[in-house]
Amino acid sequence: EMYEEVIVTPVLDHNATRENLENVVGRIAEVIHPRDTFILFAAAHGTSENGRFYLIPQDYQGGPNALQKRAVGQEQLQDWFANRIKARRAIILLDTCESGALVAGYARARTDAPASEAAVGRLHEATGRPVLTATAAGQFAHEGLIGENGERHGVFTWAVLDALRNGDTNGDGLIELSELVRHVQSVVPKVAAGLVRAATPEPVLGKQTARFGSRGEDFAVVRRLQ
Repeated sequence: EMYEEVIVTPVLDHNATRENLENVVGRIAEVIHPRDTFILFAAAHGTSENGRFYLIPQDYQGGPNALQKRAVGQEQLQDWFANRIKARRAIILLDTCESGALVAGYARARTDAPASEAAVGRLHEATGRPVLTATAAGQFAHEGLIGENGERHGVFTWAVLDALRNGDTNGDGLIELSELVRHVQSVVPKVAAGLVRAATPEPVLGKQTARFGSRGEDFAVVRRLQ
């Protein structure tokens, strides 16, 4: 086995508040070691404002300066992954709208939603962690009925799961970070465009392009799923 132990820490639904997320990261930071591998997978709403990206927690409510007061801002994400999570190997997977702004360093104006500001900071540069995101800047993270079984998934989530089974291009039985990224970036646009569909008819979802930012070496993430 690649790992002596796999510890999954789900934070779902009403537990996914800003305060509780901070507490969970704090608990993980106390026990994680540099030799460990850490993976954050966030499936949530996201937006950018005035050059900053925000994850929207479960208890978010609008109002004056609501994003700064009640959302998880990119500065908080930077603190988590640059300062507190000591694992040498870590990956950040973001299945959120506009998450590509963290990688691209900018956000384009959108025709189907209010314009986003430019010059969003690069999370991967700030944290030194590889970041794979569901969308390019200004795009929606689509979901729908995907695959032969007609399961309802986010496009990005389905592509990640598919990569764990089918992304082993060098045939060594492992899914390296580079293989995961290549597979997801290849599959996401095809699924969103309707080229990978479920047996149940459903309209084409739209344009979606996964983005990746990294500075660091390639490494094996997991053994290929059977």
